[in-house]
Amino acid sequence: DVEENELRSFFIEQGFPLNDAIVPRDRNTGESRGFAFVELAEADKAQKAIEALDGFTFQSRQLRVNAAEPR
Repeated sequence: DVEENELRSFFIEQGFPLNDAIVPRDRNTGESRGFAFVELAEADKAQKAIEALDGFTFQSRQLRVNAAEPR
């Protein structure tokens, strides 16, 4: 149930400012689909963010942080 602004604040607090944060929602229910996309303000810090935050607990859920891959 995380909101984009909460996710943005979390990443900033961890030292990784974002350009954007998107939490996809189900079209019918409006509920979060259980994942999010973030775009770091400094792309060169992506690997550091992955290493620092993958497995981190945020709002009682363990984060899985990885780089986006093309479809």
